[in-house]
Amino acid sequence: MHDCLIIGGGVIGLSIAWELTRHGVTAVVLEQGEFGRESSWAGAGMLPPGRVDSARTPESLLRSHSHALWPTWSAELREVTGIDNGFQRRGGLEIRMEGPSDELDDEIRSWLSAGVECQPLSGEAVRELEPELRADLSAAYLLPEMGQVRNPRHIKALLAGCLARGVTLIGGTPVTQLIREGNRVVRVETPSESFCAKEIVVAGGAWSERLLAQTGSAPWIRSYCSTSFPIRGVG
Repeated sequence: MHDCLIIGGGVIGLSIAWELTRHGVTAVVLEQGEFGRESSWAGAGMLPPGRVDSARTPESLLRSHSHALWPTWSAELREVTGIDNGFQRRGGLEIRMEGPSDELDDEIRSWLSAGVECQPLSGEAVRELEPELRADLSAAYLLPEMGQVRNPRHIKALLAGCLARGVTLIGGTPVTQLIREGNRVVRVETPSESFCAKEIVVAGGAWSERLLAQTGSAPWIRSYCSTSFPIRGVG
């Protein structure tokens, strides 16, 4: 029996497995399709900055810890696998093509109050950074510490790292049912077989709500998009 069974082979599920192995925990990851080919593949790879000592919400605290850990995380993956995930910090722009000139003022104040460097920019200043953008923007700012990662490369590195550390990866295996004993989930069912583990983690992204509803907990899965763009040659 594995120490931990992880449902979902996207960036979160694979990251959990990778990290657990550093602490001597054995893990198996079940993925309903191909590893990392859903949101993890489609995401833009933008990594917004944060400051742990200034974080005021659970989201900002998580983002701030992530911001601090990405350089070491990426370097360790590269050392173990030889795969460069494309992580870099070269800044990011937030822009509005039209609308009031003060439309981004609240966001700028929010970043600054969180201790994050944020620079309001004129249209001409934006063009100096990204010449392909037009100069008559209504509003823009620069986050110099914003990072980026190449999603497909990162997934490739995580898969290689997990295999190198003995993680069992099983694709094409959707979980259909969580089996409980008392207040604990002790087993999961798939169309082909059952899997048991001491601990079970649900990291199924948009499919997590359906699975967790079987336990009486159904969190609302939300997504959002941003107009931020990683900048080349800045940082």
